[in-house]
Amino acid sequence: MKQFLENAIKGLTLEPYATWYKYLGNNLYLVVGKYEDNGEICGKIAVNSDDLQCDYDIDWNMPYYEDGEVCFTELGIDANDLDSAVNWFTECYNEMKNWKIDERGLILSE
Repeated sequence: MKQFLENAIKGLTLEPYATWYKYLGNNLYLVVGKYEDNGEICGKIAVNSDDLQCDYDIDWNMPYYEDGEVCFTELGIDANDLDSAVNWFTECYNEMKNWKIDERGLILSE
């Protein structure tokens, strides 16, 4: 995961509007991109609810509960402290890897 984050950060310096993603399992991806307004690199554990997202960089859905509450998995990434980001995303994924999540991101059971 650390190598993926390093590659994503390097890639985003060349293509700032690109989205980098890595499949983790259980329909969950680690998605990395830049905020347009401030250039901050951020990532989140998300679901690809529409195959066109891969082609057109449309926003990915973070898993959410039936009441609409989102399972917050987003993090600003500090290129000088990737270990913290790796730990955060690993922790998030380990918590969600056995959940039942539908193709839109709805959490059916934990």
